[in-house]
Amino acid sequence: MKKIIALLICAAMTLSLSACGNNDEDNYTGTTAKTTQSTTLNTSDNEEDNAVPLKTGMCVINSLASSKSASEDSDGKIKAESTFAAVLVDSDGKVVQAQLDCAESETAISITGEIDVEGGTEFKSKGELGDNYGMKDASGIDKEWYEQAEAFCNFIIGKTQNEIADISLDESGRPADADLASGCTIKVGAIKEAFVKACESASDMGAKQGDELKIAITTVASASSKSASEDGNGSVEIDSEFCALTLDKSGIISSILVDSSQGEVEFDLGGIIVTDVTKPYPTKKEEGDEYGMKAASAIGKEWYEQAKAIEQYAKGLTVQKLSDTPFENQKPAPDSDLSAGCTMKAEGIIENAVKAANS
Repeated sequence: MKKIIALLICAAMTLSLSACGNNDEDNYTGTTAKTTQSTTLNTSDNEEDNAVPLKTGMCVINSLASSKSASEDSDGKIKAESTFAAVLVDSDGKVVQAQLDCAESETAISITGEIDVEGGTEFKSKGELGDNYGMKDASGIDKEWYEQAEAFCNFIIGKTQNEIADISLDESGRPADADLASGCTIKVGAIKEAFVKACESASDMGAKQGDELKIAITTVASASSKSASEDGNGSVEIDSEFCALTLDKSGIISSILVDSSQGEVEFDLGGIIVTDVTKPYPTKKEEGDEYGMKAASAIGKEWYEQAKAIEQYAKGLTVQKLSDTPFENQKPAPDSDLSAGCTMKAEGIIENAVKAANS
């Protein structure tokens, strides 16, 4: 009898264990699937939430100093140069990414006050010219301008604003540091200054670790440019758009900065420059309230305020969405999301931002 009871107990335990085993397997499989999915989602969310924030900064240094009057021996020239630097810096102020380009726009002036450029003419930047810039053959290290610019950018990765400011230069303004000079022998005085100021101005605008920093310059001769005549002096105005932005891994703009500049040189009927070209000319953001748009603005906003509205509008958009921004006569269409904060001619600013994103 005891044996029968023992056998019955063993059978019951076997059935019970078998049933528990099935339930555990079902629970385990289900729990694992759900936990894995949940963990994956949480990990993804955490990666995005915990992504290290980076500060975005840019600086433009403009110069007309290379311009010169015409003479009996040769034509004069109006030369506008813009050095454009952009950075991403971490919480310690160290450069994580750096981008550099320079615009060099030159127009000849004859001894009779005539210019050789038409309004609307676009000038390519040194970076855009690439191998066609023509520095390589004259370079002591057999490097084109864009290659030397890249070497400078690579050199400052991991450096702070102060460490960039301390980069030693020789009397001609070229790198004195042997490591830097091995890849960059161009004059870098303005470049160094631009990067120092870009680091100084950098702020938290939404960029994070893993985002990509991109820049673009668009430079054209204004339609107002004209030769001198009996009726008055001539002038050349160079209009430039600058954009630095970051794209996240999804192709969404995570931070963006825009700026513009107008460099104008006036000259007389003899090709003699009458503008003081020794002074750097500021960008429109640098001019601030002095730019003087507010009084003429339909919304009572200065240029830098409307530029900020453009930045706020563009952040969070894909490049395609940004390029689809509607305009009427170069101004944001009245029914567009941008028109509430920006009523100035901004089509060129947006086009340059799209150019940066696609670079």
